[in-house]
Amino acid sequence: MSFRAQLECYGPLGGATVLGVAWWVMGGPLPVFVAKELLGALLMAAAIAAGFMTTALSILLPVGSTSVGRQLRRRGKLPALFGYARSAIYACLVLALFSVVGFLFFDHETGVRHELAVVIIAAAGYAALSLARMVEILLKVFSSMAEPEDRDG
Repeated sequence: MSFRAQLECYGPLGGATVLGVAWWVMGGPLPVFVAKELLGALLMAAAIAAGFMTTALSILLPVGSTSVGRQLRRRGKLPALFGYARSAIYACLVLALFSVVGFLFFDHETGVRHELAVVIIAAAGYAALSLARMVEILLKVFSSMAEPEDRDG
């Protein structure tokens, strides 16, 4: 597997791990003065992004019958494409879940505890990087579909 393919495959998980470790090392909870607003924004963004990815998946389902889809299937990339979409949707749902958990365990004096803040930051990083991966792939697929099959005109 090439470096680019490995980066595409494992980049979101690696990035989320780096963010989580960095937050752990820097220490501290999510402070009370930003925690509620941040959790609310993350919850809303995660729900919207999950809806966007579900819509994108419904657009991608019939792609298998197109020439681009057949090409992706021949190269063995179609299962990865659907796997990445599934991963992005679940990442957004997990981020929404941890945002709700953050609200449930919110302390009005200290904010969100350090351990939970690490998980929330890592989940946000994974969701953002998974979405970025899917946007890049979708743009490539859609631009390939926009090219005429007869490139000479």
